[in-house]
Amino acid sequence: MQAGHLDCWGRGIPFALLLAAAVLTAGGGMPAIATATDTPGSGPAVRSPLEMLLAQKATDKKPAETQKQEQTYSSAADAEKDCAGNDTDARIKGCTYLIEKANLPANRLAAALAVRGYAYLVKQDRTRAILDFDASLKAVPDQLQIYLYRGLAYRLIGDYPRAVADFTKAIALDPKSAGPYADRGMVFGANKENERALADFAKAIELAPNDAFAYAARGALYAGQEKDDLALADYNKAVEINPKDAGVLRERGNLLLSVGEHDKAIADFNQSIKLYANDWRPFRDRALAHAVAGNYSLALADLDLIAKAYPNFAEVYRIRTAIQEKLQRYDLALADFGKLLEINKSDVEALIGRGRLLAVSGKAEQGLADAEKAVELASDRPEPYLGRAFVRARLKRSDDAMKDVDIAIALDPAGATVRIDAATVLLELGQPAGAIANLNSVLGSTPGNAQALEKRCGAYAALGDKVRALADCQKAIAIRSSIEAYLLRSSLQATPYLAIRDLERALKLNSDLAAAQSRLKSIVADATKTLAAKPDFSEAYGVRGWAELALGQRKEASEDLTKAADLKSKDARVYLGLGMLAELDNKADVAAQHYDKAVELDPALAEAYAQRGMLRARNTKYGEAMLDLAEAIRLEPEQRETKGFVNQMLFPVTMTMRMQPKNVSLPVGLAMVYAALGDPDKALETINQADALTPGSADVLFRRAQIYQQKGDRVRAIADLEKAQTADPGNGRIKNLLEQVRKSGG
Repeated sequence: MQAGHLDCWGRGIPFALLLAAAVLTAGGGMPAIATATDTPGSGPAVRSPLEMLLAQKATDKKPAETQKQEQTYSSAADAEKDCAGNDTDARIKGCTYLIEKANLPANRLAAALAVRGYAYLVKQDRTRAILDFDASLKAVPDQLQIYLYRGLAYRLIGDYPRAVADFTKAIALDPKSAGPYADRGMVFGANKENERALADFAKAIELAPNDAFAYAARGALYAGQEKDDLALADYNKAVEINPKDAGVLRERGNLLLSVGEHDKAIADFNQSIKLYANDWRPFRDRALAHAVAGNYSLALADLDLIAKAYPNFAEVYRIRTAIQEKLQRYDLALADFGKLLEINKSDVEALIGRGRLLAVSGKAEQGLADAEKAVELASDRPEPYLGRAFVRARLKRSDDAMKDVDIAIALDPAGATVRIDAATVLLELGQPAGAIANLNSVLGSTPGNAQALEKRCGAYAALGDKVRALADCQKAIAIRSSIEAYLLRSSLQATPYLAIRDLERALKLNSDLAAAQSRLKSIVADATKTLAAKPDFSEAYGVRGWAELALGQRKEASEDLTKAADLKSKDARVYLGLGMLAELDNKADVAAQHYDKAVELDPALAEAYAQRGMLRARNTKYGEAMLDLAEAIRLEPEQRETKGFVNQMLFPVTMTMRMQPKNVSLPVGLAMVYAALGDPDKALETINQADALTPGSADVLFRRAQIYQQKGDRVRAIADLEKAQTADPGNGRIKNLLEQVRKSGG
């Protein structure tokens, strides 16, 4: 620990004064998630468990708080007990008595003023805190800690020049201490003086290379500059030094989420919650991560926890409305919009959202009232006009809707959200070409915008361009799961099976989704008509069986899929469905046979590999399981459920490798999983372990060649394939890959 160090983690402060550091932020500390009733504040970016615990104390308000402290002490000794105690109000009361009545000597007066200053900071009365720090320094000049505390107070009120001056004074008093450099770096960072901030963080790290704070603070600065690799390296170092810092884990999780590493982000949020379950922020962040990954039920569970603790916290309802609307649970979304407007009747976003949703629900006139109110409150912003345009489009007021669109675009011609919302209005007005033009302007600069891709899929579909529509839906779904995208793609699929798969996935997101249920029932009805005319048509039994399975009608599905198999169906999906039904009946051996048949009939059916891989994993056949799961991901990268299962299996598989060091199937399978997940370096490191166990194995050489091919190392890939061919000259897959790699260099 560095002497004289103060930061938002609350380290280096005498214990009697620690409480003050706990809430030196805009919102103060967090009450327990399960019992709090007020609205949470913003808090610092990262806080330690100790600081969060102290923050909890800062929220324990007495029934009656008064600014005027009653003088009720019979002696200075009684006052000293309160001044040095843990109760904030009693501390102010006791210290005030000592300051005003006890005729203290200069050093004790300075201490009493400092302690009261911290107590005022706990109560977020920073002006009084600074006045007390001023008086303390006047009584006893050159107090290192007080310069640090006052510097922090100045930073928190945004008085950066005075904060810098105080931290610079602290550096002069103790130039060998890392803390003041890191604290001053925080001020420079807050004031956008990034180079000076980086210089101070570097100096702090030089003086204290094992102090996590400077790494975490610099990581936050790099993250703000979108230097993700540098930020992640610093966060990793901070976590390595202090793996129990819940705040740093949360910040690293947010960075990982921003670069698409959803599973790793959720792991960090989980650990942050485990370390300090009373902080609402990792619950909120985990909810967002789950939502981005399409796990809406998990996202809602986290948001419900926060809403229960903070019933007037608007952000929770805002996120929840977006998810409920995504799930097409309009009644629940409208209820949350109502709650937002109960909290703030002038909430423009809530008025826009409720107006739009009322229009979708067939209550466009009511929605228009909300939309008009939003425009009245924020006539200088594009969003209210686009909200009103959508409602007007629903009311068939095309000219008025287009006027609103034009106004919105004029207010923010380059805004991606504006263009996407404008495209939504144009689609509502039956103008898909105009919608595509707006969406192209978004995708030209951000080709990975899933919302724009999804909208353009709908626009191309409206124009009858199924090829382009399907391509856009595929890209959108690869980025995120979406009911709208699955429903759209189901209508574009070339086969009933593919349509059923998309409808089933939509139902996984919302089991009560009427649109998906209706389409599946229609598929069942069509197949029934076909079978009335062709009673031995195996394909119709297979299609009907799969639709019934998606609808949860297990008995009917089993009968139809069994009938298809009895008719010698060559459709792999028939056996895939039978395997899934056998698993539901706890018949693992039967399921395995069906999955083997499905893979035999269609070696490109990703779902068959995924289901067989998960079954094998549950039976602890980890090597075979990993190979199947890797193949499933390779064939169909959008399989989030498979990826999630793989991530859960990484730990038990690596532990089994340690216990079975000579089991070559484990490093082979794990290597191919790493390759499928896009980490060829880790894959190569792991496959080399297999090569060391069985030198010259054709299978290992073949798989290592695949990894070299992924890395773009054609020379090593060819070398391994030639060795593999020598070891197994009749192997067709080795021959085919060797020809492919050789041609790729020609």
